[in-house]
Amino acid sequence: ELEGERKGEGARMGKESKAAHPTDVHRKEQRKKELKRNKWNRQEHKVLEDIKKDPEVALKIIKEIDAKERAHGPTERSTQRKAEMQKLYDTLKKKERREKEEAERKEKAEQARMAKEKESYQKEQEAIAQAQAEAMGGSADMYMQGGGQQGGMGGGAPAMGAGPMGMQGVPVNIPPPNMHGGAM
Repeated sequence: ELEGERKGEGARMGKESKAAHPTDVHRKEQRKKELKRNKWNRQEHKVLEDIKKDPEVALKIIKEIDAKERAHGPTERSTQRKAEMQKLYDTLKKKERREKEEAERKEKAEQARMAKEKESYQKEQEAIAQAQAEAMGGSADMYMQGGGQQGGMGGGAPAMGAGPMGMQGVPVNIPPPNMHGGAM
């Protein structure tokens, strides 16, 4: 009869009748804490990524903290969190300003470089026109503007520099230098 009781309902070997080992209980509690910590870290990381994309999110969080502090009073954690958000906001705004100033500086440098290249190109064109004028016995202005007449052709003949080709098939206008700064 005693053996029958052990095999019966009261002596089941299932999970319900086992008492948890203290080490297992401790591990389970630690795992719950770890999962909670990981969840908080994921949420915090997401908030930080959102703030990096738009620093105004930090101001929104600061306003939320202020509202909670007015309702429930300030806590050490809320004060610390508000200070962290303000510091992060200030840092990101400074970074944005630096990037904007750097972009403006690069734009000005690029404009100056382009103006210098344009000036160099114009000087080169003037030198070519001067050389053509000297070779033909006229003035450089006549060839730069396409005016004047070719010697010996008679009245009304087109000037040497008037068309795309100058002295005996030599181009009058040379294409501008590569303005992109690199090979294409």
